[in-house]
Amino acid sequence: MFNPRRPNGTYVLELHVYEEKMVLKTLCEIAKFEGWAFFTEVLLNGKPIEKMSNDVLKTLPEYG
Repeated sequence: MFNPRRPNGTYVLELHVYEEKMVLKTLCEIAKFEGWAFFTEVLLNGKPIEKMSNDVLKTLPEYG
């Protein structure tokens, strides 16, 4: 269960599920505030993302 007050941990999210996409958006908002360095080992459709940033956030797919 996702807790925005303690978001640490590992998440496997299916972006076609509305609630899971909202979890991702919440995690990204927290990361923008806390710093992208805490957003590590991110995979998108099984491929690693070198570094999370606002640019990556803008290009997230609707599904995946």
